[in-house]
Amino acid sequence: MDPFRKRFASWRTLLAAIAGAWLVPVGALEAQDAPAAERNQVTVTGRVVDAFSGTPLPAVRVRLVPAADTVVAPAADPAAPPPTDPDPDPGATLREREALTDAEGRFTMPAVRIANYRLAAEALGYATLESPVRVMGASPFDIRIELAPEALALEGVVVTSVRSPRLAAAGFYERRERAFGSFVTRSEIEARFPFATTDLFRTLPGVRVVPSGRSTAGIVTFRQGCRPDVVVDGMNLGPNLSVDDIIAPSDVEAIEVYRGAVAPVHYSRSSCGVIVIWSADPATRAGDRPFSWRRLFAAAAFVALALLATR
Repeated sequence: MDPFRKRFASWRTLLAAIAGAWLVPVGALEAQDAPAAERNQVTVTGRVVDAFSGTPLPAVRVRLVPAADTVVAPAADPAAPPPTDPDPDPGATLREREALTDAEGRFTMPAVRIANYRLAAEALGYATLESPVRVMGASPFDIRIELAPEALALEGVVVTSVRSPRLAAAGFYERRERAFGSFVTRSEIEARFPFATTDLFRTLPGVRVVPSGRSTAGIVTFRQGCRPDVVVDGMNLGPNLSVDDIIAPSDVEAIEVYRGAVAPVHYSRSSCGVIVIWSADPATRAGDRPFSWRRLFAAAAFVALALLATR
């Protein structure tokens, strides 16, 4: 190779190295920004059914319109191709989202910003439904929509199911899908209006609630009268205590009940079984005061003082 070509090749190599040095940090910074955007978004899934028969409804137009107190981004051109990222900038104004249900009545809206929306559902032959919805929690945020036929004097119904990020991280939803135990969720607790936490166990198979003998609190037992371990937020407190003395029903986010050897190894130390209680997750509630260990210890101190005063 002559000296000119060798010198040209050296300069070309140097320029490529300089370009690579500038491009790599930019890509790294973009990769670091991606998780922040994802934390502000959830996937919204749902199903639309007939309010009278429960039959899935296809080709229903479902829209999520940002609430009146938010700034709406300009509508996109309908003739333009859909964007690869439905909401690329988590700090930008909220956008109206829309989807059509499939043959099973299901729809999916990926990467929806966490915010307040007005949900609208429209279908031929059915009354249009509009309802406020707060998109929050962990993915997927599930919505069940019941549309009433126009000929019937009924109102549509919207039921939302907020997934707790803390329960999702602890594997609660995965264990519930395996169906090896009994599970009680926050929506079921609110529907029962329990007076005491033990009331949540009275309808579960293979579970009995017996008097503790020293107060109005009950003791949860399994078959043959054995007492299961009680685990609260991953901490095993043993079998010799009442759940009524530990946590109030309003502070319970979810409950898992495992009888015998089906209990997860990292929760149970007993052959009888285990009760796993999860306290309130602030991410699924607005304005509530969730359970805390400080409140638990304060309650325990009050109970101890009350027992000493009666002696």
